[in-house]
Amino acid sequence: MGRRWGGSELSSKGELLVLGIEFDVLDRIRKLGYKTVLINDECPADVEKYQLLSGSDSRDHRYDVEDFKGLISAGLKGIIVCSEDYVNLGAEICERFAPQLKGLSTSQAKIVRDKWLLKKTLGDLKIPTTKVLQVNSASSYFDISKQLGQSFLMKPRRGWLAQGMELIVSPGDWQKWLNRNIENLDDFIAEEFLKNITEYCCDTVVVNGRIYAQFPGEYSVSCLESSQSHEGIGVNFPGFLPTGKIEEMKQYTKTFIEKLGIQNAYCHTEFLFDGNGWHFGEMGCRLPGGYQLPTESYIAGTNLMDTYLKIFTQSESVPDGPIETEGRYYGYYLFPKKAGVVKKVRVEFEHPWIVESKVYVREGQVLEHEDSSVSMSAHVVYSAKSLDELKELAGRVKNLCSVEIGLVD
Repeated sequence: MGRRWGGSELSSKGELLVLGIEFDVLDRIRKLGYKTVLINDECPADVEKYQLLSGSDSRDHRYDVEDFKGLISAGLKGIIVCSEDYVNLGAEICERFAPQLKGLSTSQAKIVRDKWLLKKTLGDLKIPTTKVLQVNSASSYFDISKQLGQSFLMKPRRGWLAQGMELIVSPGDWQKWLNRNIENLDDFIAEEFLKNITEYCCDTVVVNGRIYAQFPGEYSVSCLESSQSHEGIGVNFPGFLPTGKIEEMKQYTKTFIEKLGIQNAYCHTEFLFDGNGWHFGEMGCRLPGGYQLPTESYIAGTNLMDTYLKIFTQSESVPDGPIETEGRYYGYYLFPKKAGVVKKVRVEFEHPWIVESKVYVREGQVLEHEDSSVSMSAHVVYSAKSLDELKELAGRVKNLCSVEIGLVD
């Protein structure tokens, strides 16, 4: 365990255990009057009590939960999980050392973090989802494709942001993939690949077992396409399907949350629409990535990061919900980061419908290639007065910024 013991006394409200750092959480905790106890892969200098654990080690359960017992004090007022990698650990710590605090149970955490358990649970609940298989060294392309179709996906059971996902379209693809992953096949599942789909999300905030807010949204491209092409990606809220279809997706999300018995969480769910109906994709009980949270804060008219912190603290109250989001049309777009030297940056963000924007690169900067779903050259958040206007703006927004890239000398 790491500690930087200074001379400062505990704040009047006590301590919050934070797992992972996202969305300026540490500054917000200070403003709310709490002191941070941190589990993360690195630690800022102003955090006095911490323990280092990488996200990958946490995700792969390379730890002993007893090693974190020393972080728990009588002054602990809440456990805040900010990253998908630490969801299971947060649940274990809560259940083992601080059961009086709010959080997921270990069984709930295992289901939402393990795609195989998630899909099995969805099937048991008769909620439509994609077909999946477990594979082994004896599995052949023909055996798998007979059940899932000629094209199928190989997915890490505990991955996120489409990382490690591969599309298999031939026996040769399968054999190459198998040769690379033969030592850890238990970490993957095979899943049917649906073509010509529209990808949606339905972020849902649950407070004391009640739905506080729901934010349905339509991705500009699928997460898989974004991770493969390294083009930009964004979400438009509430999306462009008929209202009845979007309400259907929201209800599937509610049903799943209720059946799992989740009481307090920010649930990031993803769905695939095939032209006729929904396929429940995945759900993570964690703060959503991309630029979801800030955009949804505009929709809600309140800072949802502060709301999230208050949900899990013992001395804060969350304002009464549910939040009404009807008639509020927003979107965001992340401009991709490409590899090379930045030669020229062009931006045209001076429009009344742009409510927030930022450029992250500058001329002369040397960039390593990164996927736009986790890193970007710029972002914008925009608003509209109607769905038709939102669709029109969504088509224009990606042309408002361009970054000219040259070769590294």
